[in-house]
Amino acid sequence: MKNILLFIILLISIKMISQPTISFTFDDGITEDRCEYSFKDWNAMLLGHLEKANIKTIFFVTGKNKIDENGKFLLNSWNEK
Repeated sequence: MKNILLFIILLISIKMISQPTISFTFDDGITEDRCEYSFKDWNAMLLGHLEKANIKTIFFVTGKNKIDENGKFLLNSWNEK
């Protein structure tokens, strides 16, 4: 029984590892308006699309533009997801 359980765990592990993956990183983020969208709307659309597609992301921050109100909003919105 123990060997069967180990074999099943091994099969599950191999299946999980063999799935293709793509990595997205978002470096620092924007805190100004883009195209015809406000920065907050643009950020909400981006996070909404990522969440809808069940895509996990990593957000790297240098902190240079995150000390004002928009920067704090950006950090908080990504942290909540």
